[in-house]
Amino acid sequence: MDNRSVILDRLDRGEISAQDALHALSGAAEPGAEAPRLPSPTDLSAPAVLTAPEGPAVLTRRERLLALTERVRDWDPRHMVTLTPSPRAWPWPDQPYQWFWQDFDHPVHVDHTLDLADGCGLFAVLYEGDLTLTGGEGRALKIGAAAFDLRIGRDAGAARIAGATGALDLSVPDAVSRIDAKVLPGDLTVRDLRAQKVCVECESGDLRCEGLRAGVEAQVRGGDANLFDIEGEIAVTAAQGNIQCREVRSTRAHLVAHGGISLSLGTISQGDFRCETRGGDIELFIARDSACALSAEVSDGGVICPASLPWTDLSERSGRTLRGTLRGGGASVHLVASGGRIYIASR
Repeated sequence: MDNRSVILDRLDRGEISAQDALHALSGAAEPGAEAPRLPSPTDLSAPAVLTAPEGPAVLTRRERLLALTERVRDWDPRHMVTLTPSPRAWPWPDQPYQWFWQDFDHPVHVDHTLDLADGCGLFAVLYEGDLTLTGGEGRALKIGAAAFDLRIGRDAGAARIAGATGALDLSVPDAVSRIDAKVLPGDLTVRDLRAQKVCVECESGDLRCEGLRAGVEAQVRGGDANLFDIEGEIAVTAAQGNIQCREVRSTRAHLVAHGGISLSLGTISQGDFRCETRGGDIELFIARDSACALSAEVSDGGVICPASLPWTDLSERSGRTLRGTLRGGGASVHLVASGGRIYIASR
């Protein structure tokens, strides 16, 4: 049995402390001997890349977890500092942070909790991976990460999290008033949470928002946006992708896509709803007892295909233009398709 295995076995049996084991694994022959030390959580001069001066990197999962535990167990936001430049930039250069981990050969698995003040903001960026935000309780922000790079910053008004190449799961409490989340590239999922506003962005991946009691602003590049059961104002742009929006309880929805758009509305009598496509079709499903002014326009070979609707007034109807009111008007619904068709159906 090699010396490293002996050290870890002694650690498992409780014969030596984690600190002694860490020192030994960093290069000392026996626990208690002098060895190079990792930067402490209160003196972060470099990321936690665990390489002995004259030996191989510490590679086993148990050693990684051991080193992480030693590094972050006493994390204190008062000790946040800005480190040397990284291949993945800290997205908020004027804000301090603590570097939990960076090693692009081996990811870290961590569960961490931050207590947040009422009304604070949450900002999260994941470079390449899957980002998931779900609703939580109380004031505790729960962070679950499996990433090759993880940094966290916090002040009185906001928590900031940046990770790279992996997965980041955040359980977001109701105390958070604003959420700003990005994945570059990757998939982004937001579900079952409350906030005043949710701003999301994903690149080369899909967006899914479900069960939100919040206003939503979203930008998707190279993927689709799917929104279900949203209570709040909605503004979504999908470049080179489609938008699907169902079970909307809102007085404002503005959707722009280079692909297709499918919007399903319940009964509406007030608000502003706009859909615009550039090269795709629009499907609108609207409740028969809605009261609205409805207009639709197509160009570049597009066609309007309206089903039977309860018109109060139909002022213009052709293959390319449709204008009228349902049940005397109230809400405004405007549809524009360039190079695609517009389908309108009641339900």
